Amino acid sequence: MQTLSWETFLDAISESQLQDKYIKEIRNCDVLPSLLKIKTDKYTEEEFDEAHATFMDVKKPLIYTYFKDV
Repeated sequence: MQTLSWETFLDAISESQLQDKYIKEIRNCDVLPSLLKIKTDKYTEEEFDEAHATFMDVKKPLIYTYFKDV
């Protein structure tokens, strides 16, 4: 099993946005842990929505959501 982290993605200039690469990996992953505070940004919401839509379609990734108690 391979663990991917956003910190390991190459940030070099590419033909597509880095967010597109995140979404591609989310569609293919088995487990998605979400570590959230009080607010999220539009990119985090896009990633979560994509994970949820993929789960509803193919029953993966398993989504584990954790909220930081502030």
